[in-house]
Amino acid sequence: MLQEVRLPLLEEAQRSPHLLSDLAGLEKYVAESYDSRSFIELLQNADDAKATSFLVKKIYGYLIVANNGNPFTVNDFESICRSASSTKSRGSSIGYRGIGFKSVVGLAEVVHIISGGLEATFSRDLTARAVPQASRVPLIRIPHELDGATRQAIMPEVEMLRKQGYVTFFVFGDFTASAIDNEFLNFDATSLLFLRNIQKLSLVAGAVESYVVGREEWDGAVRLVQISSERAVSNWIVVGSQGGAVAFYQDSVSEVIERLPENDAVVHAFLPTNESTGLGVKLNSDISTDPSRTRIVFDDRTDQGISDLAAILAGLVNDIILDKPMPDSIGMLKALLPLDDPRMHKYQKRSFKSELFRKLQEVCRLDMFVLRPSWLNSIDFELLTKLSGLEPMPRSIEGVEGASALMRYLGAKDVGVNDISRSFVSQDISQSGCSEIVSELVRLADTKQISISDIDVSWPVWVSGNKKLSIAQIDECESVLDEAFIDMVVEKTAGAGGILRLVSALTNQGVASRVIPSVGKKTDSLDTVLQKSSDWSVDSVLNQVTSLSLKKWRGAEEQVKNIFIAQGWIANDVSRQNLGYDIECVDKEGRKIFVEVKLIASPSQPFTLTSNEEAVARQNGDSYYLAIVQQLGDFLDVCFIPNPVDKLELVRSCRQWVWECSQYPFNPVRFELC
Repeated sequence: MLQEVRLPLLEEAQRSPHLLSDLAGLEKYVAESYDSRSFIELLQNADDAKATSFLVKKIYGYLIVANNGNPFTVNDFESICRSASSTKSRGSSIGYRGIGFKSVVGLAEVVHIISGGLEATFSRDLTARAVPQASRVPLIRIPHELDGATRQAIMPEVEMLRKQGYVTFFVFGDFTASAIDNEFLNFDATSLLFLRNIQKLSLVAGAVESYVVGREEWDGAVRLVQISSERAVSNWIVVGSQGGAVAFYQDSVSEVIERLPENDAVVHAFLPTNESTGLGVKLNSDISTDPSRTRIVFDDRTDQGISDLAAILAGLVNDIILDKPMPDSIGMLKALLPLDDPRMHKYQKRSFKSELFRKLQEVCRLDMFVLRPSWLNSIDFELLTKLSGLEPMPRSIEGVEGASALMRYLGAKDVGVNDISRSFVSQDISQSGCSEIVSELVRLADTKQISISDIDVSWPVWVSGNKKLSIAQIDECESVLDEAFIDMVVEKTAGAGGILRLVSALTNQGVASRVIPSVGKKTDSLDTVLQKSSDWSVDSVLNQVTSLSLKKWRGAEEQVKNIFIAQGWIANDVSRQNLGYDIECVDKEGRKIFVEVKLIASPSQPFTLTSNEEAVARQNGDSYYLAIVQQLGDFLDVCFIPNPVDKLELVRSCRQWVWECSQYPFNPVRFELC
């Protein structure tokens, strides 16, 4: 095999020594492009050869790189000798240019190959002697026979590795110590993530560092990839096929999918590039790169690869919205949120992420969904949109910070008063929802965004006598608006003037003065007697577990949610949904509990309830709890107080109509933080 490949190459070089010198310059450029990436290029070659084990070992002045894949054929050997020549077809193999092997030039002055019956040496010195007319010569071009002394020095180690199943060996002599050290230091274990065959990788340089890759197919398009070493274990949920795939990082202990930081969220052309995905995930596709395989080249193949990825991402977004069975769908959604505003990409230089988001916007159209406006709570939003024939974005989606912006970018529409006003006649709207509707009407009327004639006086969105009535009915019955209802509107509109102006415009000034009691600074006591601490009790279930894994950096709402989950309850963080509480729980008996979380620095610090929170607490009674949270270094103190409207002394304060509590029992349950 050696002579079959060597002789034609030697004759070509002797006929065209200047061409050989030019190839030396190309080789130098390639080697510089592949700085600190030679190991992973040889790893790719091994994976293409269907190897399951890959070894890099520094021993006796040599560096040995071995794999247990298919041995070299004549065509394989010729392809690594010729620049940009390869027998591999694109799509069937990771490497297809025949350039990657040239990256080893930066590691050593001499390279020996032993594979099956092949034994060969690449050496500039030997090539210069064979072609003296050339001014300079490349390392990887003309193979030479392996000399006896070298063979005697390296074969004992090779034979020992053969007994372990290794077949192909690259042996580097006269290597550059700093380059080798950099390769060991900079090896990225995620280079194994999208490979097809490698299951074990060992790096041996004094100490042994081994990586084991486990691949578990969950269904046709989802698999778990685990990369483990003695130092760390990383789990990845990979969705897609070999042509294109999305990799989500999964915490190996909690099994929660976590969003990758930008420096880790890179595009892979099977091996990692330097290109950001624009998302908190890794993406892999059969795309074109420059010779270094670190920078993406935009051609038809890359365009198709990006289209394939956009289709996978669109499918994931749709499956998450439709709540199809998936591993941690909310974690996936968080990871799929853009790292920056995709609307700005059109003003920036063309990049992978700009092309990806452009195509994603084309294939993932969410026009059929509507988004909850910030002024309306999620329960009434779902009611009103469905009554209006609209498809609301699920509550689980809007609970994820930044998700609504992505859905809006993909075509989901914001709901306005005009879109749902025909459903205002429903008697199922909550009193809190009625106050939110009236508050929005005040804002729209004050800013001339709605005509008074477009506001129907027959809408029963006003509360009088604890009943939902229209402003026309209230006028006819000469009733007055409930003070609690007025408080909630005033809180949202920053003053009583707005509701007075709106009612005056819908009726007249006299009616407005009658139906709206004067709102001034006053102090009301809902409960003048504060019960002593010894009288307080909460369900014993809340005090059963005092030791669980709570992370210091998590927010107070999430800490409390995790406490309930640890009890075996169902608990959801709804703090972004404007419901008047932060945590919605269902205990083991199926009872619903609503928890509002208040973070304090010390038990003497007052806390406040908004008018909405106070109204919801009053409405839910003993099913409504306050969780008073104090973090003390390595501990978290949590005090649960049921039915705070009935059990606490709340003082109405006119900062922006809130209910303040400065005296409350604080007999907390203590949880250790880690």
